[in-house]
Amino acid sequence: MRIHFEKISYIYDRNLPFAHTALSDIELDIREGKITAIIGETGSGKSTLVQHLNALLIPSSGQIELGDHLIKANEKNKNLKKLRKEVGLVFQFPEYQLFESTILDDVAFGPIRFGISKEESYERARSALSNVGISPILYDRNPMELSGGQKRRVAIAGILALDPKILVLDEPAAGLDPEGAKRLVDLIVSLNREFNKTIILVSHDNDMVYSYTDDTVFMRDGRVIYHGPTLDLFNDGELIKKNHLLLPTVVNFKNRLREAGFEVDENARTIEQIAEAVSRRISR
Repeated sequence: MRIHFEKISYIYDRNLPFAHTALSDIELDIREGKITAIIGETGSGKSTLVQHLNALLIPSSGQIELGDHLIKANEKNKNLKKLRKEVGLVFQFPEYQLFESTILDDVAFGPIRFGISKEESYERARSALSNVGISPILYDRNPMELSGGQKRRVAIAGILALDPKILVLDEPAAGLDPEGAKRLVDLIVSLNREFNKTIILVSHDNDMVYSYTDDTVFMRDGRVIYHGPTLDLFNDGELIKKNHLLLPTVVNFKNRLREAGFEVDENARTIEQIAEAVSRRISR
């Protein structure tokens, strides 16, 4: 499903004295079947950008092509229900998406609302919950009784039950402990690799971005500063310095190893991969 932004701008409170331009002339193509990160400082336009993907926001100017859907500024957009089935958005705070009295009812709500039979909707809900690692013994629990990581998994399951082509996650690991964040990232990667979902995630965690994403969109002041392979971004010293971008821990570690005389593969993304490379070097 193609994702193409063409000269997209968005102005909050347009035509009012306190109007604010959040996006300016965004030109962007996001690769299908890949994991793409959107990074940048708070207020750079990241969340505004992704809310255009399922028409929660309509552009002030420009247009967005999402597969067969075309969202244009100043036009009444049709078929938004179908679009929102194909593009699933998981908010930063899962509590915004969890409202039924039980987990199973919550995840089945979406398919039922989209006209799928009740029997099939609950079958989809069970399958989605299984895929995100939620045990059946929790299905009758109230979602608000879950841990932060479990709530995020249930929120993701509620979107997966619709079988979207694109999954958009806003700060998916925010507030989670390192172990919970790692489990969630592993889930995101498996959804991409095993189920061929196009994943778009907004994140401030450059360590996670560096280790697990294919491409990165770096935003600043409502504009795209960089869009391309994640490794190329964090290997561009001039761009990093100019934009005061925080280097991932793994990149700093690789740089220190090189200073100590160790050759490290540019494609090594995790501490485990680097440790393996160093071990091979020592053994030689």
